Formats: sequence, C-alpha cells, structure tokens
Amino acid sequence: MNESHTDNEGGRNTLTTDDRAQQSLPIQGAILLPELTEQDIEAATEGNGASWAKSTRGLGLGLVWNDPGLGLALQAISADSLRLLTVVDHPYCLKMAAMVAISLDHVGMRLVVDEHTILAEYSDNVVPVTGDPRRGTDPSNDVGVV
Repeated sequence: MNESHTDNEGGRNTLTTDDRAQQSLPIQGAILLPELTEQDIEAATEGNGASWAKSTRGLGLGLVWNDPGLGLALQAISADSLRLLTVVDHPYCLKMAAMVAISLDHVGMRLVVDEHTILAEYSDNVVPVTGDPRRGTDPSNDVGVV
C-alpha cells in the first residue's frame, strides 16, 4: 500500500507510507539503538545513571522530559516505564538512548521504543526537535505535562 503525496490537501501535508516509515523507529526487537561497551553499561548502571533512573519513578504520568544535550525526549507512561518520544539520528544520541534503556532496566524499569518513536533528522545547520545541545538548556523548559 503506497499513499500518494500531495503538497496541500485541505491545508495539510500528507506523507507516503515510505516517508512515514523513515520518520519512525521499528518496533522494539528491531530497534536502531547500538550495542554498548562494557564501560558504557557500567556508566549506565552506576553513579548518576542509576540515581537518575531511580528518580524517574516519581515522575507524574504524562510528564515529558526533554534533554537537548542528549538529543532525547522521554515521557512517563507508567510508574515503571518511560516512552522514548524522540531521538536525534546521530550516533551519540542513539548511544545515550541505549544507555537510558540500560539504566532503567537496572532499576527494574523499561524504556518503550515503538513505532511511534520519532527518529529526528540531524543536521549541523538545523536545530534538532529536542533543542540545540550547543546552546545549553533552560531548566524551566526541560519538563512539561502533555
């Protein structure tokens, strides 16, 4: 099934099925997150990684956490699960998403990566949808409720 692409159908853009598939990660099991080294796993399960993962248990349902420095946007979807909303298509950002998954798993939680997870394009000339990691972050803008 291949949908047609029109530039303006009722005031909105439509995408082909192929275009839409390129914007999302595959369902978990065929995800694009890289394998981590032993050092990465150690960093993700000790110190800041583990304490951060434990602190996410207290997030309110629906709370969105945006980290431009890591190129990630996450949402609390249950007491023991965060959904990866967006990850920037860059090796560093994908590695950070994999480390978040390991950190959460270490404390008995999980990172949900599904067909709705957006793989955001990376470009040196375009600010990623998660924000510009080169400009730092304003903590008051990091978390919001959807």
